[in-house]
Amino acid sequence: MKKTSEDYSDLILKDLMKSGYRGQELYEEFIKMKGKIGYAYNQMAMEAYKDYKEGRTYSLEEAFDEE
Repeated sequence: MKKTSEDYSDLILKDLMKSGYRGQELYEEFIKMKGKIGYAYNQMAMEAYKDYKEGRTYSLEEAFDEE
């Protein structure tokens, strides 16, 4: 697995640049996307907790399988 920044900023920027964003537009979209990270973390945690309560568990390999 590749090392990435803790808050995924590098991946967000890379994706936005690949999508054609530049300059001020890149900055504004980056701020918007970065603001959504907290919500995404919360959703993943709630999903993991629900799976746990329902008896489903996963190994690290299964959880982070990059197909």
